Amino acid sequence: MSMRSVALAALLIGLAAAPAFAAAVTYTGTRGDQKIILELTEPEDGPVLGRYTQLSDGADVPLHFIIQGKDGFELAEEKRCTPEICVVPEDGDYSTAPLGAHWILHYAPDRSTLTGLWRADPPSAAVVEVMLTRIGQRTYDRQDTFAYDNFLWNDYTGAPIALETTPYDYAKMQVPLTEGPLQTMNGATYHDVVDPRTKFTFPRVVALPAGGDIAPVNLMLDQQRWATSFIGLECLGQDYLSGGWDERRVGDGYSPLGDVDQEGISVDYVSDTVMSISQSGSLYCGGASPHNHIDYYTYDVRAGGALDLGAIFKDWDATTDDPAQALIDWVIAAYPKTPDYDADYAAECEINENIAKHLDISFAPDDTAVFLIGGIDQAACMGAIVAAPLADIKDLLTDTAVDYFPSLKS
Repeated sequence: MSMRSVALAALLIGLAAAPAFAAAVTYTGTRGDQKIILELTEPEDGPVLGRYTQLSDGADVPLHFIIQGKDGFELAEEKRCTPEICVVPEDGDYSTAPLGAHWILHYAPDRSTLTGLWRADPPSAAVVEVMLTRIGQRTYDRQDTFAYDNFLWNDYTGAPIALETTPYDYAKMQVPLTEGPLQTMNGATYHDVVDPRTKFTFPRVVALPAGGDIAPVNLMLDQQRWATSFIGLECLGQDYLSGGWDERRVGDGYSPLGDVDQEGISVDYVSDTVMSISQSGSLYCGGASPHNHIDYYTYDVRAGGALDLGAIFKDWDATTDDPAQALIDWVIAAYPKTPDYDADYAAECEINENIAKHLDISFAPDDTAVFLIGGIDQAACMGAIVAAPLADIKDLLTDTAVDYFPSLKS
């Protein structure tokens, strides 16, 4: 058995008696002339394990334990898989992953920095300096980490990303963005930005009509953009055996980013108070089938969170974030009267049932409410079914709706 296998086995045996939680520490700095981010377990918690990414690339590379001492340690990074060097182990022992370059690192006395050398995989003789500074840590569950089939931690889970709680994920998102031309709607100005690694365009507000604070809504937009980016970057991480490499993805017709670079995002409505965007595409990083989707997001521009539709519609249950029966009945009755009503589509997609279970509301220019089906597996059955100017459906609205749509005062 290899040293790595022995170390991992010893760690797994010790986990049962160890405290449930430990700290994963994030460092940022350079490897030669490359900016990198590195996350490691603490040596007190067993053999040091981790991952790193080049900021320009974004893919997580697993780091395996080799040896450690009082003030330092040596790790080896996995090689990218090919069918010739990687075989998914049936027993879940990913310590057999092919290894390449080695990292020889030493702590400062207060562990605020890590320095050392990176030695390329033979036959290259390249050796470069590594200089890293600690920027934060997060809590992880030992059992969740090491009981999985790989050495990587759970990637982005959908929780808000922040330096204080998810420093590795936060640092990974801090890259210069390409900015598109300015666009306007309802007096608001916005433009698209692009992360050069994941390539899709995503909106960012530049100015609001009344000069309001753009930071809250842009924070929400950043969180959604980052969440989308992580989908693609996790696909890149699957180039490594411990990252979930699957030979079946080779030549599957999707990009290395799982086609996140083909996502379509549009601004449907933006004002001083409300912003609606839609996002669609087909994503695939392995598994049973692609994720064909149309997703809708409506934000409270002033608060920076999801818009509480209960503040707009009388019959929206703010407790469950679902429509009440009266609103469901109104949409079911209104749909057959729309110009685009299609009886065959309505029957095939079980529209009445989907209205009852999956009704959502977005907004469009001229202060129009768009009633739609979202959050289902059948992409062909999602989308708008009824649209109505808010001024024409005032009997459905709350008294506070005018706070979000001042045009209702007239």
